[in-house]
Amino acid sequence: MTLAELQTLLEYHYWARDRVLDAAAALTPEQFTRNLGSSFKSVRDTLAHIYAAEWAWCSRWNGHSPPALLAADLFPDVSTLREKWRELETSVHAVLDRMGQQGLDQVIAYTMINGDARS
Repeated sequence: MTLAELQTLLEYHYWARDRVLDAAAALTPEQFTRNLGSSFKSVRDTLAHIYAAEWAWCSRWNGHSPPALLAADLFPDVSTLREKWRELETSVHAVLDRMGQQGLDQVIAYTMINGDARS
């Protein structure tokens, strides 16, 4: 995969993220956090999990393996989640800019949340 192809995929990813967050912003606070009985409990918890997974990977690309994902309650509303995710988007683009095409071919060692070493 080329750097340009990855950047195109990321642009789509963030475009789709914004559409999902726009839809979530139409929910009441109760609807956003209501327990739906799914694997991530609520709309908020599902979106927070997606954000946290992206955050964990960005951290790993920067040489830090977080010991846990971020808790969903760090994001009390859609606007907080949107703000943090836009900051993360900037970080992801900065990592790619720093790595360049050569960096995409590197093997990165990291530690999973459960403590398993990977590369």
